[in-house]
Amino acid sequence: LGLAYLFQHRRKECQQVIDQWTKLKSNSAGIAGGLGFCLICAGEYDRGYAMLSESIQLNPYYQWWFNAGLSIYHFQKSEYEDAVYWAEKIQRQSVPWELIFKIASYVQLDRIDDAKACLIELHENIPDLTHKLLPIVSAFLQSEELINRLLTAIRKADLQ
Repeated sequence: LGLAYLFQHRRKECQQVIDQWTKLKSNSAGIAGGLGFCLICAGEYDRGYAMLSESIQLNPYYQWWFNAGLSIYHFQKSEYEDAVYWAEKIQRQSVPWELIFKIASYVQLDRIDDAKACLIELHENIPDLTHKLLPIVSAFLQSEELINRLLTAIRKADLQ
């Protein structure tokens, strides 16, 4: 339900679901990690990071998209090497998030050649990327500031 609200950009309802689940004090590490991911995407970075990190420590066989949450967190905190590390762990070629976070982080690290190589791959995977990038990036990220930072970095790589 939290993920559904996140995709609908109903941030308040998403956070209410998470707060209700937290009150239950469930021992489900998988659900805690998923809710941590939701919180990060909703802009509650530190709270989401704490839940997601604890979940991964309790269950090292977690869902791949938890890595995306950690990459988002580290990018938002300007910890770009860590953002690249977690993006590389996504390892889902059909999902553009690995490349998006690597491009944006590489630009911030002034590793333009690496960013451009990832951008070429992203263009190959997503025809008409120019028109699809905003809907992809804003599909579940709630922070306009974060979305703009990602898009600006990707455009910078595209212009160089």
